Amino acid sequence: MGSADFLGVNYYRSQTVRPRKPTEYSYMDSYLMNMDAGIATGYFSNWELIGDWIFNVPDGLRQLLNKFKTEYNNIPLIITENGVMDIAGEGLQDNTRIKYLRGHFANIAMAATVDGVNLKGYTLWSLMDNFEWGDGFTTKFGIHHIDYQSPIRARTPKASVDFYRNVILNNKVVGFGIN
Repeated sequence: MGSADFLGVNYYRSQTVRPRKPTEYSYMDSYLMNMDAGIATGYFSNWELIGDWIFNVPDGLRQLLNKFKTEYNNIPLIITENGVMDIAGEGLQDNTRIKYLRGHFANIAMAATVDGVNLKGYTLWSLMDNFEWGDGFTTKFGIHHIDYQSPIRARTPKASVDFYRNVILNNKVVGFGIN
């Protein structure tokens, strides 16, 4: 089969990519990796922006899984990270996360059942609010809220816990009336 037993995939958003023009190079570029790779990244105006950096593009995940299927002889895939941060004002009723997950789960299911992608597993990011490298404790990705002011770090489930539980129990995306 090759030198790997499986491929782990982290997916949060899609981006457009094109070759970078020589006049676009700048040492002040915040994405030095893009400069080194000779690319410029962007997005389509119809993509839904969540927070300040995640574009909700569920079919981008399906396309990526199919790319790995085609280019790596349908190697077993495990989605090792996928999720979205809390949106200000939603609190424990994290409807934006539920909408994001619903779309991604639907595209994961189509990749596996319709396209024949060899998908072996999925891990939601994250079970609990945690330390995010670029944002510390200010960006919340968890489906459980952590009260960092509490001496016991009290944990409170968000609405997405029930949504995710139902997906797992029914092996399909059902209910919750969120578009």
